[in-house]
Amino acid sequence: MKGGKTIHLGEMFRINNGAVEFFGYSGEWMPTKYRVGARVMLVSYTDVSPNAIREGRSIDKYSLLFDCPDGIPGNSNHDITRYHGWRGTTDDVSCYAHGLREIVSIRELKNGRVAVTVGPDLTPEED
Repeated sequence: MKGGKTIHLGEMFRINNGAVEFFGYSGEWMPTKYRVGARVMLVSYTDVSPNAIREGRSIDKYSLLFDCPDGIPGNSNHDITRYHGWRGTTDDVSCYAHGLREIVSIRELKNGRVAVTVGPDLTPEED
C-alpha cells in the first residue's frame, strides 16, 4: 500500500476545538495523540479464522499505532521490529504493518465520526 489511507475512528472519539478527544472509561473526554504531522504506523488486522474466511468476513480493519518509530514487533520476538509485512497471528487475528506514515488531515464526518488521513509510506523500501 503505497498511497495514503483514511481511517474512521469509533464513536468514542470527537473533535473539540480542533483536537481529537476520546471518551474514557472514567466518563470524561480525554486528549489523544491524533494531530496533523504526527507519525504513526499503519497496521491492518484480519480475522483469519476458518469461519470468517468461509463466510467472507475476513476483511482488513486498519488502525494507527503511535510511538513506533522503528516499526512494530512481531509476536514471536518483540525485539525484532519491522515497518512492513506480517507481524504475527494471535487468536485467529493476523496483523500486518503497512509502513510509517504522517497524519495529513483530520476531519469530522457528517455522521459525527472522526476521519484521520495518513500520507504515503515514509519507509517505502521493504524490510
